[in-house]
Amino acid sequence: MSFFGILALALTTPLAAFLGLLGLFFYIFPYTMWSKRRTVYNTEIGSISGAMPPLIGWAAIYPDITHPAILGLFVIAIIWQMPHFYSIAIRKHDEYKAAKVPMLPVVKGVKRTYIQTNIYLIVLIAISFLFSSLSIGLMLVALLLSVIWLILSVFGYKRMDSERWAKSMFIYSLIHMTILFSTVIIYSLMGIIFNL
Repeated sequence: MSFFGILALALTTPLAAFLGLLGLFFYIFPYTMWSKRRTVYNTEIGSISGAMPPLIGWAAIYPDITHPAILGLFVIAIIWQMPHFYSIAIRKHDEYKAAKVPMLPVVKGVKRTYIQTNIYLIVLIAISFLFSSLSIGLMLVALLLSVIWLILSVFGYKRMDSERWAKSMFIYSLIHMTILFSTVIIYSLMGIIFNL
């Protein structure tokens, strides 16, 4: 199946096919075969393959991935995965522990996970400014979504037990990504329709 996917990408641009192959490589080797069951940094390592779709989609149309906006989407897609998967790991703590998968909450505890989550959310806020070269509106949407997420994390952690906090973080991670990428799609369509 992966072969056909890479072949389909090759019909668009060689760069899209290369990025698809690179994403597959990172998923199979550094993540699945090496880090998933060996290191607490498995989420960070796996995030590279998980963040490839925006790059691949861009490269399929424009064979140049150096624009700050697409690099911003790629980095956001990497950073976004940490709070998202950490929240899953807190909620499924016992299952990860039983399976001997060294997720951050299992190895270092919820407090450390909370601190690391907030660090990633601060980075997410900073990355939002990469969109300024494409659209101030898009930058503001990304910035607002990330600031809200950090506020939810800080105040939610103080007022909720870890299970409820993790659930709220997980739900908001889905809202964040849906709104952000919907905004990118709407902005792109407006650019096509109005020749912006």
